[in-house]
Amino acid sequence: MGDEINEEVIYKEWEEYGFDKSFREFFGGDGTLDKHKTKCLKNTLGYPHFKSGVWELQVTVGKQSFPVILKIMKKGRAGNEIEINIYSKLRETMQDVMPQIYSVRSDDDYVWVLTEHAQPISEQTEFHPEYFMKIVPALAEMHSRTFNKWHADLYEEWLPFYHSDTMVKKREHMMGETLRYLDEGMKQADLSAVLEPHYHLLQKIYKKGPIFFPEVIEAGQCITHNDLQMRNVGCNNLNESQWYVKFLDWESAQYIPCWFDMVSLIGVFFGYRQDFKQDEDRILRKCVQLYANEMQKHGVKFKKDPMELYKMAYLQRVLEYDLYFHIKKGLDRKVITLLPVFLEKIEEWGKEMRLH
Repeated sequence: MGDEINEEVIYKEWEEYGFDKSFREFFGGDGTLDKHKTKCLKNTLGYPHFKSGVWELQVTVGKQSFPVILKIMKKGRAGNEIEINIYSKLRETMQDVMPQIYSVRSDDDYVWVLTEHAQPISEQTEFHPEYFMKIVPALAEMHSRTFNKWHADLYEEWLPFYHSDTMVKKREHMMGETLRYLDEGMKQADLSAVLEPHYHLLQKIYKKGPIFFPEVIEAGQCITHNDLQMRNVGCNNLNESQWYVKFLDWESAQYIPCWFDMVSLIGVFFGYRQDFKQDEDRILRKCVQLYANEMQKHGVKFKKDPMELYKMAYLQRVLEYDLYFHIKKGLDRKVITLLPVFLEKIEEWGKEMRLH
């Protein structure tokens, strides 16, 4: 049915599922759908993805008209099941840091989720790294909700957990594959030029794995978003001094060390945006200290220096995942954009953090 879900199907299900009544709790009345203002933002429900579809709908309640998002997710796909469970089982816990959920409906094949339209920041403005200071407090708020609160009965069946047998084996496998890709990369001219100066150092470092910095794990774990690109960070009040940030698209969520999300948010950005390199250290230090301060407001005090924890988390994440992915990317697609950045950090921060 994935290929067959279109506007007409949505209009039919809107009535059958009673989506119009979903707005009573929030706006005091039923929502009327404007069928002339429906926009498909993405549809990968059909072959070969069998993933999800996203539609922007225009709804009127009384005299108020506003956009909402309808996301339809195929059941059975691992990432979808994570996101479905986040919406259905952690709705009250995480509601303030994700779009307001108006309704969740399920049929034999799909889950239909009707939410607030939290517009991605990337669609509204040219992002400047100073904006991280407005996002970090929301990240700390989100992390504090589940910090060091692993509930096996609630999470175990669907949420990847850092210490689970599956994830431990996956990390070990990826590190072994990283060394194999490293050898393969040494046979290709472009990759070899980047990898060769670091080849022997990486061989030595990987013998110390898979956990290079237990301090990062000891600092605390929680439900992390794990894919904090600006397209997955929404905000509807960019013109105000305090942003009300909502995190979007939770299919990559995991229960892992909290500092990995700071790497996902900030480290990857600076990796791609080398035009901000001269500002990286200053902004990074401000953001890391802000995160530690905000977490302390929520009762979480880190025992180790926050900047050291960030650098350790960055190195751990690069060694257990990013090098694997980006060397493979270089082999498969000849794209090596971030490799020099990662290798530079392994040299510089690795020495500083006594990794080598």
